Amino acid sequence: MEITRKSFLSGAAAGLAGLTLLPAEALAAPRAKVEEGLLGLRSAAGETFTARSAEGATVTLLLERVEELKSGTDVEQFRLLFSADGPYRLAEGTWRLVGTRGRRVGDLFLVPAGTNQAGKALYRADFCLLSKLVPAAPRP
Repeated sequence: MEITRKSFLSGAAAGLAGLTLLPAEALAAPRAKVEEGLLGLRSAAGETFTARSAEGATVTLLLERVEELKSGTDVEQFRLLFSADGPYRLAEGTWRLVGTRGRRVGDLFLVPAGTNQAGKALYRADFCLLSKLVPAAPRP
């Protein structure tokens, strides 16, 4: 079948007309959730993640606790403390964090931070959010 200009334009017009039958919500861009990804880790204490280094090494990490740090009107700071499952000593650097469902959370720069009460090595990731640069949430 040969596609002519006329058949292409009539097909495109029919497709556009069909789009008008969809509800507006189906065409709208999904709203970005502020608490997704790495910022969502603030409420994930006690959860387990898989971390992968740039060299391909993988390790299971437990998010032991989240520490809220001194913040001001222009800045919001917090720290995540992870422990490694097993006798691992992770190198300081960027690690890709994946949740239990296999969904990528993001890349974290982890730094050794001593040991916990059970003697497992702790690793920390520090965050500093500049509130003046964060756009206001869109109004419904």
